[in-house]
Amino acid sequence: MKKNIVFLLILIPIIWISCDGMGHQTIDFRKVEDLMPQHPDSALTLLEQIENKENLSRKDKARYYLLLTEAQNKNHIPHINDSLITIATDYYEKTDDVERKAKAWFYKGRINQDLNHPLKAQEYYLKALGEEERIKNHALLGRINNNIGMLYTRQMVYETALTFQKKAVENFRVLGDSTGQVFALRDLGRNYVMLHLQDSALACYKSALKLMQDKKVISIYSELGSLLIHKEDYPQAYAYLNLALAESTSKRINYPLYLILGNYFLQTGKLDSALVYLQPCLKNENTRASAAHRLAILAERQGDLKSSVNFYKQYQIFRDSVYEQKQTESIRKMQDLYNYHESDKKLSEAYRAIDKLKITRLYMALCITIVCAFLLLNHSRQKIKNHLIKQQQQKIKEMKNDYEDLNNKLLENQHYTQDLQEKIKTLEKQEAPNQLMLLRKEQLENENKNITRTIECQKNLEHSFLQSELCIRFQSKESWKPTAQDWSDLYQNIDLAYNNFTFRLKNLTNKLTEKDLKVSCLIKAQVPPSIIGNLLNCTTTSISMTRVRLYKKIHKKEGSTKQLDEFIQRF
Repeated sequence: MKKNIVFLLILIPIIWISCDGMGHQTIDFRKVEDLMPQHPDSALTLLEQIENKENLSRKDKARYYLLLTEAQNKNHIPHINDSLITIATDYYEKTDDVERKAKAWFYKGRINQDLNHPLKAQEYYLKALGEEERIKNHALLGRINNNIGMLYTRQMVYETALTFQKKAVENFRVLGDSTGQVFALRDLGRNYVMLHLQDSALACYKSALKLMQDKKVISIYSELGSLLIHKEDYPQAYAYLNLALAESTSKRINYPLYLILGNYFLQTGKLDSALVYLQPCLKNENTRASAAHRLAILAERQGDLKSSVNFYKQYQIFRDSVYEQKQTESIRKMQDLYNYHESDKKLSEAYRAIDKLKITRLYMALCITIVCAFLLLNHSRQKIKNHLIKQQQQKIKEMKNDYEDLNNKLLENQHYTQDLQEKIKTLEKQEAPNQLMLLRKEQLENENKNITRTIECQKNLEHSFLQSELCIRFQSKESWKPTAQDWSDLYQNIDLAYNNFTFRLKNLTNKLTEKDLKVSCLIKAQVPPSIIGNLLNCTTTSISMTRVRLYKKIHKKEGSTKQLDEFIQRF
């Protein structure tokens, strides 16, 4: 009987493998892959000539759609959705072909980035780097790191972008790809500029200049010129800007270059020339905010204060529209979420490795894997536990810092408003300059009102709850037993007044009991311990012990009832 079972275990996989290859046409993909780097149009033509794609095996179908997506991308053919490349990612995710797996996730990220889905693009790029240490294709690694670096740059997450752009530079250096290094160094320099590390940015741009060969990159010259303007090296800056103009053969206006030239002439006092280059930049959505700001300065220097005020208003409108489009916080949260699941991914990979072992060594490998899985599970649990503790501490610290920042900002704006009022009094006879001052004063006052309104709104919610009939009823010394509806109403009112208090509390620990939740809500409602004991039909000593245990559940360390009460009131 045992021999028959073993024989069946060996025979079933062999039959499955044999059937999987029947009825499928054989395609030589190597020819397509050889054409792809230099002749992607020819590669696309060969792929489109393949018939009966539905009869391909799962392996060939995944490889076909991966190559088709790559060819379409290299030929700049837009995609409507990512359904075809998903066939490739679903297949390669279950295989050990790390390079094709990474390439499939990379192109899925590219498609979603082109479709303006930055969160999905970031997730897929990070999956492409999931097994980075095993990938030997530096060209692919360079493209992945460069693309995710640019994605973070566009979302203004510059510190994270630096890490990926440095990797991209190193990948292209190992590969000996000077063109790839030029663009990666340029993107790295842009991040240094945004982080105000001017010397590091200058070193990147100069390294890119040395690597440029026949193909000149105009943005290198123009951005290097802009950096030198900031360092007040105007002769050298003008020399590089002239090189950029000389290399710009397109009939269309190079708006970023025009903006930098306009800024150069503005800084050097050549206002008429500055106006010639800055005025067209108002037509482009990427340069119009900076152009309006510089035109406001230019008009002020020319004594045209009315135009200066108008340009300054345009600048505020353009700037606000740009900030509203950013999704920086979502990107940071997605990065944290990906890091949090890294340990679970490693555990899943260990289970997938079991399926790839030879049948003849199945039982021995299964025992070894169970032991390894047990060790990995313990390690993973400890890692998750430490991560949750750090997360809780960080959330508490961030909430405290946010409140302090609001108050500091309010004080700063009040001082600045007072200074403006004093300046306005000294300039009452000068009507036009006063308009600028009053405009700024009004802006700051509105900002102060918004901050004050936010703080007052939170205080009103808390006051309304504490003065509500429900809260007073729980606080009263009268002997009564709350119903399930009473407790539900209490939870809802506390969540409304204290920003989803119960949900956030449950997220701190998965060991929270119903009694723990009731005690926490009653403490939040400022109910004395003796009344809490009456409401829960417990002694005061029992309530005290519950509070001590609850503090340990949340903070993973011993604490007193006073520490729990203070934490609940702050949380």
